[in-house]
Amino acid sequence: MYRTLLVCMLGFTLNGCANQIRVPSSCETVNQCAELVKLKIQSNLEFDESFKDQTVKVNFHLDQRANVVSYTMLEPSNVIKLNEAVKSAVFASSPFSEVLSADSDVFSEIKEVNLIVIPQLD
Repeated sequence: MYRTLLVCMLGFTLNGCANQIRVPSSCETVNQCAELVKLKIQSNLEFDESFKDQTVKVNFHLDQRANVVSYTMLEPSNVIKLNEAVKSAVFASSPFSEVLSADSDVFSEIKEVNLIVIPQLD
């Protein structure tokens, strides 16, 4: 159930300037940790006008130290630059050490991340 929730929570629309994103320093629940992961990736994603109306679905796994240890593009967009930008943002965000503050049960639920990126530029 939580993994389904995590997929929904990490499906996000990217808006505005990445420099204005405030990433929390810790989380306690699956929802809070999902939001933290989303914001951290969003803060590292570089925008381009060609990303408009595109979607990328990815999956990645975190190890015990919250480092990304595997990454798979489930459904790439038609814009190669966006696919590369999402991958770069995920790895630039690693480790997700902020999620280590969560209870071990919560952390085990968020170790596998399914992410849907839908950029919409203002």
